[in-house]
Amino acid sequence: MARILVLGSGFAGLWAAVGAARKLAELGIPRGQTDILIVDRNPYHGIRVRNYEPDLGNVAIALPEVLDPIGVKHLTAEVEAIDVAKQHVIVAGPRGRESLAYERLVLALGSQLVRPPVPGLAAYGFDVDTYAAGVRLNAHIASLGTRPASQGRSTVVVVGAGFTGIEVATEMPEKLRHALANGAGRVILLDPNPVVGATIGDHARPVICDALISLGIETRLGAKVSAIDASAITLASGEIVPTQTVVWCGACGQARWRQPCLARATPWAASLWIPSCELTDWRTFSLRATWLRASSMVCTPQSCHVSSRGPWAVSPATMWLPTCSVSPCFPCGSTGT
Repeated sequence: MARILVLGSGFAGLWAAVGAARKLAELGIPRGQTDILIVDRNPYHGIRVRNYEPDLGNVAIALPEVLDPIGVKHLTAEVEAIDVAKQHVIVAGPRGRESLAYERLVLALGSQLVRPPVPGLAAYGFDVDTYAAGVRLNAHIASLGTRPASQGRSTVVVVGAGFTGIEVATEMPEKLRHALANGAGRVILLDPNPVVGATIGDHARPVICDALISLGIETRLGAKVSAIDASAITLASGEIVPTQTVVWCGACGQARWRQPCLARATPWAASLWIPSCELTDWRTFSLRATWLRASSMVCTPQSCHVSSRGPWAVSPATMWLPTCSVSPCFPCGSTGT
């Protein structure tokens, strides 16, 4: 049986699979003739851009609810390697390590938060990069009220004043009001750039700054982080800010998988394009994605917005990528290192 293999169940991967199922139906091809399989480390589609919200009850959507009715299969597993020459992908999941053959491969593994080697970040930092991370942060904030009163308990430092950092910071005063008995909280938004929202643009920045002021959110601009521990964050300037909550909202990096295990045997390793999706309706998260064969892909500043270079093996005969435009609401901020 022919197989379309989709790696990643984010916006791009999910809509690539749905689009493939729709196209097969339009062509009158029976479901049993072509297999569509999504592989992801999670058994759900996470609406990543909402992980900062106080209620995450409907942010993780079980894949069977979306895919089973349209005949798309799904497997919870970790992608370990791609062998383009043999046209198969090695994954590790509940069934152990296995090889998945394909006729067409859609690579939509997305991005992940870059965590620089700041002392204490891994042990004491929080983020909203994944659904699980968002749940962990909300549980931590809710537990602050049970701790002894201190300046650090009621202070939250958000590192990275990009889109995600701004969203996290502006939700935080209300979260602290619910968590703390006296309702008094302090939120600091920190960024190494000289302005808030350095990549957002000059027109939007005054509105954002007004919102931060109205919510009582402080800013530390042109600041870098030296260390984090359980009770404080230390800046490169030497300033020590007492806090029990540091939320890292820095830059995003490349796809979420084990790069050392990639196949390198083909000449197509010059460039790999990581897809994102155009949000046609931000409120309802409606998406529009298109298909583009790798051999016909041309990058210009206007048409290609997310790319990755390195030891990636891409065969234009077998690999297809969902391509789309990055909307202004992209869940990556600026680095705080």
